[in-house]
Amino acid sequence: MKTAWIQFRQIRHVILRVSGGEAEILRDHWSSFGEHVYVDTSFRSPEYIRNLVDWFGEDKVLFGTDWPFATFKGHIRQVENAYPNNPEIREKIFYKNAARILKIHM
Repeated sequence: MKTAWIQFRQIRHVILRVSGGEAEILRDHWSSFGEHVYVDTSFRSPEYIRNLVDWFGEDKVLFGTDWPFATFKGHIRQVENAYPNNPEIREKIFYKNAARILKIHM
């Protein structure tokens, strides 16, 4: 896994539904490949979303859902509950980070 991220640095990698063990591997090796690897928030608690932001930075976390297995509203609520008083981080997670890496000018 780590080798592909290092070998293919020209590709942006989004790691979906990163679990505790995977998140720890990413966190521990972030300096080797972090500039082009992103994580998402699907099926994550507010506490875990805060951990993702702490570990990888607010510019590396993307909003994700596990639809159709869970509702959009539930996933939106998790991010809102993670950062109830920080609209700037919520906006980055919800759309600004994705827009930046997809080169969508807003």
